[in-house]
Formats: sequence, C-alpha cells, structure tokens
Amino acid sequence: MDTLILQFEKFLLVLARISGLFFTAPLFSSPNIPYPIKAALILFISLIAAPISVGFIGNPPENMIAFAILVTSEILIGLLIGLFAQFIVSLFAISGDFYSVPMGFAINNIFDPMSETDQPVMGQLTGLFGLLIFVTISGPQTTLYSLINSFKSVSCLSISQTNIISTSVIELFCKMFATALSIAIPMIAVLFLVNLSLGLLSKAAPLINIMVVGFPITVIAGLVTIFFIFPVLYSVALSIFDGLFSDIDQLLLRL
Repeated sequence: MDTLILQFEKFLLVLARISGLFFTAPLFSSPNIPYPIKAALILFISLIAAPISVGFIGNPPENMIAFAILVTSEILIGLLIGLFAQFIVSLFAISGDFYSVPMGFAINNIFDPMSETDQPVMGQLTGLFGLLIFVTISGPQTTLYSLINSFKSVSCLSISQTNIISTSVIELFCKMFATALSIAIPMIAVLFLVNLSLGLLSKAAPLINIMVVGFPITVIAGLVTIFFIFPVLYSVALSIFDGLFSDIDQLLLRL
C-alpha cells in the first residue's frame, strides 16, 4: 500500500510539471482549446510520460507543506519551458510589429485569439506564420520531449537556481528582440526607401497629394516584399528554432 501511495505521489509531480506547460507553451495554451480537452490531454500525456519519468524522481517528502512546495516547483518548471517555447513563436509577431507603422497598418489593430490581445495586422500575420513553422517542424513534440527529458536533469527548483533562471530569461528575451529585428530589417529597409522616394517626390511635385498617393504605394510595396521574403524566411526560421531550442536544453543542463 505504501508503494502504491509513493508511486501516486510521483505521478502527481509528473502531472504538475506537464500541466505547467499547458499554461504558457504555444498551441497548448491556446484559449481555443476547451478546458476539458486540455485536462484530458494533460492526464493522457502524464500517463505516457510517467513510466519514463518516475524513475528520475526521488521520494517525495512526507510533510504536506513540503510536498505542496515541491508540486509548485514542478509547475514552475513546466511554465518556464513553455515560456521559452512561447518566446520562439512570439519573435515573429514582434518582427511584424516593427514595420506595421511604416507600412501604414499600425492603426488597424485586430483581436488576436491566440494571445487575447489587440495586434497590428502584420504582427498577427507573421505570428501565425511563425506558429505554422513551429507546428511544421514538430515544435510541440520537441517541447514535450524537452519537458520529459527535464526530469533527468532537473529534479526540482531551489532558491539558488533563481539567479540562473532570471539570467537565462533575460538573455533569451534580449535574443528574441534582436532576432525579431534582424528578421524585420529587409522590410524596414524597403519601406524606408519607399517613404524616402515619396518625400523627394513631394518636394519635386508639391501639387501631388502624397498622403493619398503614398499610402497605397507603401502598402503594395510592403505586400510585394513580404511575398518574396516569406519563402526565404522559412529557411531562416528553421535555424532560429534550432538555436533557441538548444538554448532551452542548455538551460535545463545548467539547473
């Protein structure tokens, strides 16, 4: 009977870590998935992962308060891995926000059901493109594999590890913005040249209403540039995902 209770407590720790992933990870945390289905998926994945992961978990404490703290620690580990995966997908939406203003779409915000926030049209377009690539390269499966593999390297979080976690989160956050800016640079450069040309045209021909003529030219130039950039961006995105997934693995090894 004691062995059965011990195995059930270990299963609860596996369940807690996997449930944390469903709060922050892309696609898993989507509000479009009903909560009963999420709960069933968490239970199903936990049942599959438990035989692999239970062997790496030590004996839980008998004190209920210590056990509750341990469960909270497991949830935080799942939240952290899901948050890092969310950073990977969010950088594409951020790259679209960089050139929404020069393209003329910043005023036309629409509701994004994935993040439950208002986003510019271009930000949502590039964000969906990043999510599509994430699913195409088996990103959800890789995230789950990283979570299950974390039981080998990370048993639980401690106060001494908070410095490592905060430093890694800040580094990845800065890397996310730098990568998003590098993705948006071609579009920003094209739109800058278009706006510069319109500015010179307004000086050469003051009678032309640049506000009326320039807006459709800017939009068309931006859409044509996106048409040529997206095929190239796919191959670039693959290397970005590989690099950021390796950052997650390195963080788990450091904990």
